[in-house]
Amino acid sequence: MEDFTQVERQWYILRILNDNKNGCTVKEIQKKLENMGIKVSAKTVERDLDDLSYHFPIYEGERVKSRATVYFADKFRLDNLSFTSNEFLVFHFLKEFLTPFKNLPIGKVAYEIIDRIISKLPKIDKEYVNRLSNIFKIDFSAYQAYFALDKEVLDLLERSRQEGKKAKILYYSFTSDDLTERVIEPYIFYYKNGNWYVAAYCNLKNDIRDFRLDRIKKVEILSDTSYKIPDDFSYDEYVKNSWDMLKGKDEYNVVLRFKKEKARFVKEYEKNKADKISENPDGSILFERTVSNLEEIKRRILGYGRYVEVIEPQVLRKMVMEEVQEMRRHYI
Repeated sequence: MEDFTQVERQWYILRILNDNKNGCTVKEIQKKLENMGIKVSAKTVERDLDDLSYHFPIYEGERVKSRATVYFADKFRLDNLSFTSNEFLVFHFLKEFLTPFKNLPIGKVAYEIIDRIISKLPKIDKEYVNRLSNIFKIDFSAYQAYFALDKEVLDLLERSRQEGKKAKILYYSFTSDDLTERVIEPYIFYYKNGNWYVAAYCNLKNDIRDFRLDRIKKVEILSDTSYKIPDDFSYDEYVKNSWDMLKGKDEYNVVLRFKKEKARFVKEYEKNKADKISENPDGSILFERTVSNLEEIKRRILGYGRYVEVIEPQVLRKMVMEEVQEMRRHYI
């Protein structure tokens, strides 16, 4: 978590310098970071500025009256760049890939930067990039839910996280078909399966929960509260053993046997879900995966019907058997 905190802190320092055209002293940067919930010493800020200056156009100046040292962030410049035809293709695909994100602040900036680069190209090169849009397309039909995202919701939650203030939200739960009021502590935002989520500590459940942003109907920042993201929180660890969205506290070593008829399909389409796939002499395969929650993988198993058998754990085998028996009652 230490490296991530340093990177995040330095990113905020760059934003502070970019937003203050007249420059900032070390103490002013320190105070602005503190307002965001990031408490560091002046020495740490100085080290960060020194480190950033190796990679970014940061320079020093002096205020006339106080003679205090201030720091500025200058603009980047890219001059005399030339590109191959394959690199033109990359520009086109970058624009395509950014399409679902171009209404978000950072996605919009990235989209505009690519447009600006293309606009500086010679006319014949710009025409080539534009022609590529008629040849290569990326189908984002599965991501249309994204466009329902309320930018104000995202902005308020992002501010809540930056300032280390808890947020009160009105959340629609699809499972219970009900609106509930929650107080959350945003940890991290992520995009998955065509939707944006915030992983946040929920004061109601006393645990980390995932909240889909387009299901958040209202956000209020609680200015008289504060929170700190745990130093040991890691997104990679948080999602490590989840099959898709559901997380759990347990750890199950799942072993499935797929019959020969479906083995080729599983190896082609499910290989990224497996920790290990091994082939049997009869053409069947063993699919192994460690998960923290059994509900989602149970649904996936039922989708394969008679072509899959749960070898272990026994608790999952029992869950599938009970589901099959319930289904059987509908057809007797």
